[in-house]
Amino acid sequence: MEQMQQFIDAAWNFYTELLGFRTVGDYGFAKMLKVGPSSFLTLVEEGRGMHSSEEPKSVTLAVVTEEVEGWWDYLSGAGVEMRADLNPGHGRPHDGFVARDPEGYLLEFERFNDHPENRDLLPVLAAE
Repeated sequence: MEQMQQFIDAAWNFYTELLGFRTVGDYGFAKMLKVGPSSFLTLVEEGRGMHSSEEPKSVTLAVVTEEVEGWWDYLSGAGVEMRADLNPGHGRPHDGFVARDPEGYLLEFERFNDHPENRDLLPVLAAE
């Protein structure tokens, strides 16, 4: 049980200390973090949750930000494992990169650019 607590603590430290997400609920075996105005992430101890850490990591947390390059510099400088490099390019619909959290889940940091593919999305993002 202590080892499970270490895993949740490692993930919790990653999201709060490194990414700056705020803890809004701490139940010991589960911690709820505020990601954005109406977005939350809950970290749950494997032995108490519904899923096994052995299951495929098929969930990606997308962080939409205008500061993609800054996040890249900060996270890569902190030694965070990257799945894909930052590769911005003129005329692309989006720029971003993919990092891994301590448990292997994917974090996509992405900026949606002015591009026909994003015609319907950009006004929604601007309103938030």
